[in-house]
Amino acid sequence: MLDGNERKPALWPVRSQPYGPATVRRQWRTRMIYALVCVLGVLPLLLGGAPQLKAFGLGLLFPGAGMFYPGAGAVLVNVLWFAATMVLFSIAFVIWFGSGNILAPLAVWLGAAAVGAIRAPEPGNDWLVAVPIAGAVIFAGLNRLKAQRHLKASQAEIAKRNARLADATVPARPRFIPEKQFVGEELDQDELEHLRFGLEGALQPVDSFWGFDRTEQFQLSATRYQINSLAYMLANAHYAKMPAFHGYMAQAQRNLIEKMLVPEVWRYWRTENRWGNLQNSADPVIRDNIMLTGYWGMQIGLYESITGDTRYGQAGALTFEWDKKTRFPHDYHSVNRALYENYKRSDLGYFPCEPNWVYAACNAHGMLSLILHDRLHGTTYAEEISDAFRFAHEVEFVAPDGRPMEIKSTRLGWNFTFPAIFNGTLGNLSAKGAGKPPSKIIGSGLTGAAPMLAGGILPDLTERDIFFGGYEESRQKILSGKTDLHAMSAQAGAAVYLSSLSPAVEYGDEELAKYIREAYRADPSTNIVRENGVAHVPNETLGRIGSLWYGMFGRHGSSYDLINRGNLPEWNRGPILEEVPYPHVLVARAVTDGESLNVVLRPGGPGGKHRVTVARLRPGRDYVLEGAVDTSVVADGQGRAHFDVVVERRLELSVSPSARKHP
Repeated sequence: MLDGNERKPALWPVRSQPYGPATVRRQWRTRMIYALVCVLGVLPLLLGGAPQLKAFGLGLLFPGAGMFYPGAGAVLVNVLWFAATMVLFSIAFVIWFGSGNILAPLAVWLGAAAVGAIRAPEPGNDWLVAVPIAGAVIFAGLNRLKAQRHLKASQAEIAKRNARLADATVPARPRFIPEKQFVGEELDQDELEHLRFGLEGALQPVDSFWGFDRTEQFQLSATRYQINSLAYMLANAHYAKMPAFHGYMAQAQRNLIEKMLVPEVWRYWRTENRWGNLQNSADPVIRDNIMLTGYWGMQIGLYESITGDTRYGQAGALTFEWDKKTRFPHDYHSVNRALYENYKRSDLGYFPCEPNWVYAACNAHGMLSLILHDRLHGTTYAEEISDAFRFAHEVEFVAPDGRPMEIKSTRLGWNFTFPAIFNGTLGNLSAKGAGKPPSKIIGSGLTGAAPMLAGGILPDLTERDIFFGGYEESRQKILSGKTDLHAMSAQAGAAVYLSSLSPAVEYGDEELAKYIREAYRADPSTNIVRENGVAHVPNETLGRIGSLWYGMFGRHGSSYDLINRGNLPEWNRGPILEEVPYPHVLVARAVTDGESLNVVLRPGGPGGKHRVTVARLRPGRDYVLEGAVDTSVVADGQGRAHFDVVVERRLELSVSPSARKHP
């Protein structure tokens, strides 16, 4: 019998079909369209059409198939033409995959059919029409047979897992969710030096992009993802360590929010929308494009949750300007409303990033944005789509054995997964699992793509995937030395440590987190460079640093709390450290109990006397200062106080209401 502190873990679903129902509908639609194409391709042969029409029809059945229509004496030339077609089609497919350009593969396919027709002035190999049709039938049959075998093996594997879970219990509150919100231990000097690299990039002018990779704007190295990752890292540090400080931490996040409005960051969308959706609109918010709206909406929500600043909710506060005549006014609410409407339109439960391509990771961020908006503004967006999202997480974007299918084509119903190399250096630590089916280490696309954030959406499934999906085995290998982090870092650098640190910190695994931190700091192969109080990794972008260093500044459950709980009431009403002169003074910790303020400061360079500002005091009230030059201060009419501190080494500063009021 379970007591009030325990519950049964969520079971893995036992699937009766290889694919989810929405995926199956798309696959059948694809088959019907191809069948119609086959009919059109065969008609010239059946109707005795001209050789050119027969060659063109053959080319419709498979890219480049029409190149084989010319008869004897042209075999070698036919092969060369077909090979050239396949090279071009492969390139076109990569372009489609990377940018949503559906016109590229269609143009190559139809263009090759047209070239085949031009090359066929005389009757040729009519019988070849049967080859691609037979090939398609055989391919479909073998694929179906393979899927059924995989399904049967997966059902047996899932039954074994669920049998083990039948005797298991888990805490009523998932282990990665702390009992209540709290402020973590202060950042030490090394951590502050690491944090400063991100701050240097975030505090530069909004239209400046020092430290960002600007090579392309379509795929994973796009500038927008780098902005988002850096913002998430700063928000995590802000919330976990210093929620009672605004100053340069808040300014850095505002800069990054507004940097997303710089045209070069978002103008890619008109191109993608044109060649992917065949629409001309350049508005990056309304349709698809969750790779911008989901990540950015979450970014804005994190900032508002920490600071209480609602400026981005004002109408037109986030306006995209194409030119002086074309503007797209938006705000925090319209971004989330667009997310909600796109989710509601999709029967898959997720909706596309690029036109046609749906990524599980992008949709995780979209859902987190809605959860934040609901908590901050009383909407019910996330609640309304939660059932469909959960079904997508468990069925539509997961193989029967539990392996994540990170990418799906909405038009074809095809599933894709990243190669193991993209799953992270220690993929098993995030319950990812990259083995051949049925996979022993399982997880969902959501858990694998964002292990430190997934618990905020589906905590019961996250706990199952993490703690019953290989995490314990992986951590023991690290702690015992069987997984040699030092040897791996010689090849992959700091990522070996830091990709494992984030989930360990978020899940409250203090033993593993401490081990990784100490190993990271002691390993010279991580290539950390320290200059003028700033730690950085040569040749790493700010966005990459934001992803890698995320966990360095967190605490147990900080991501979950930031998204689902937010600030404690006393954090929202108590005094805050409003301003310090950056980089001369660095904040290592800042917390308020609703009445008093306690801060730890460190010098960012040579020590000296500096003026700081405290806000949200009671106007006209006397406050006692400890650690400042003066011993007391009186709040002005706006509830602010300005005073001097001498920061030459670690300094503890406290501001507490005096027992007496100022006359």
